Amino acid sequence: MKKQLLALSGLLAVPACALFAQTVISSNISTNTQWTTAGSPYIIEGIIYVTDGATLDIAPGVLVRGQPKSGVGATDPGTLIIARGSKIQARGTASTPVVFTTAALDAGKMAGGAANGLRYDAGSDGVPDRWTAAAGLNNFLDQDPINTPLAPVNSAGVSNSQLWGSLVLLGNASHNARADSITDGIGGANNTRIDGIAYLEGQNTTFFNEYGKITHTYDGTNYTDVADFVNDDDSSGSLNYVSLRHGGFELTTNKELNGLTLAGVGRNTTVRNIEIYCNSDDGIEIFGGTVNVNYAVISFVEDDAFDVDQGHRGTAQFIYVAGHGLKGASTNLSSDSTGFEFDGDDANESGNQATTDGKPFQNTVVYNATVQVAAAQANFKGGVNIRRGFRGEIVNSIISGNDQTSTYGINVDTTAAVAPSPFVQQSYADRLINIRNTTINKFPNVSTTFTATPSAGSPFAGVATSFIPHSNTGTGVAGLSNVLAAIYPTTSNSTNSADLLVPTIAASGFNPRPGAGPGSPNIGATGVTQAAAYVKYPAVTTPYRGAFNSAATTLWTTGWTALNKANTNGIKLLVD
Repeated sequence: MKKQLLALSGLLAVPACALFAQTVISSNISTNTQWTTAGSPYIIEGIIYVTDGATLDIAPGVLVRGQPKSGVGATDPGTLIIARGSKIQARGTASTPVVFTTAALDAGKMAGGAANGLRYDAGSDGVPDRWTAAAGLNNFLDQDPINTPLAPVNSAGVSNSQLWGSLVLLGNASHNARADSITDGIGGANNTRIDGIAYLEGQNTTFFNEYGKITHTYDGTNYTDVADFVNDDDSSGSLNYVSLRHGGFELTTNKELNGLTLAGVGRNTTVRNIEIYCNSDDGIEIFGGTVNVNYAVISFVEDDAFDVDQGHRGTAQFIYVAGHGLKGASTNLSSDSTGFEFDGDDANESGNQATTDGKPFQNTVVYNATVQVAAAQANFKGGVNIRRGFRGEIVNSIISGNDQTSTYGINVDTTAAVAPSPFVQQSYADRLINIRNTTINKFPNVSTTFTATPSAGSPFAGVATSFIPHSNTGTGVAGLSNVLAAIYPTTSNSTNSADLLVPTIAASGFNPRPGAGPGSPNIGATGVTQAAAYVKYPAVTTPYRGAFNSAATTLWTTGWTALNKANTNGIKLLVD
């Protein structure tokens, strides 16, 4: 996980040019606002907050374009942040999704020629030039994102990421990030400390911005100076059929924005049918809260695809991850990129690891995930990394690699916990971390084997639990299932025979269906019906492993995702 860096900006209102249909958004939104197709595309000029309890309603089919940052060293890429107490209602459909992409320009068109798929950078400073009204609406780099999305890599071998900022939701749900000392921004003798809330990493420690608005914080558990608004049932609105593409602008070294950030977001927020495509940092990162995520496709991200920490307690079901390693020749993954990074806590800006009691403890449950690793990439570490006080489960899933050396299918960290966070190996022994009905395919055995003794008060006390990571030789796989068959009769051990097609960028694209590769489908690939006794709401039971039903003729990603469309290179990356 890399850190986000956001900056507060004094943004002035700039009216949209009457010559074009676009709408320029250059000031914060503090009253209920609707974006419709009549005003589309909406150009986000800088860091825009939705504040004061306002709701931003985005109609089906609306196109939103975020500007690149304004220059070298600038901290102002087009970014939309939904502040605590405010909401977004992005009402896309399978046929008319809401698409967020870049406002960067195509160099060939700006030179008066045909599109060449290269970023327009007149000053050659490495930062794409921003769109202006004078450039018109026909010179965008991602000119037709609905029908012909940008390819993951351009003709110069550069990844099509870091072309705008991202989307951030901040909520009122609890987390375990230890309180930073935050001032109210009044200054002088009246400057007051406000303890018990968190602010987005990289932000300053002023509680209010220059307009007196609470903008960049998310909720906590132990206020001392302000009213306690913590609400795990909080709603930040709804995201449905939303595609977020080419974001994650780096603001300073190792300070990029995730494709979608959910910080302190409550369980009454809907996050469903979401795509993250070509982002420079994590695909989706969740900081605490209780939000649930369903039907998410994450591809070509340069760090972790799905990252949870700070005491998140929620469910994720039908998650598809593809494309790690298939990036441009000039771009590498982060130093520890994984499909899923499972953390339970995360240090605050002062370096404190967690609340004084470590609570709320993490409990993220993932059902029906498919991770398809592509080409070998030096910095790709593995499918699932479990560490830093994590508690939760991964169930009925498929983690498929490419036999790349020094990668793991599932790793349970051997590093001792930073008190008061629980040690993940102990949580594994106490059955607070469970891995059930999960297929591991094409990963070598590089994770550490361990045996842990359950805690004295655990119902499993006296029965030692061993973790034996997956090996391509087929040995040791039984150790991955730490749930006794007598308790959950449908539990089966992980297997080495998933029969998944190894993905490549080719005309055939990705085929994520179990049993699609060489050989015959088997129980390891197709899974078993999940026992209702341990399927936690809002998850549903399925008779198959992974994100897709092998018997389905149409995937849930069909039509609305960039991954399912023929891109500018004429390649359709995800088959129907």
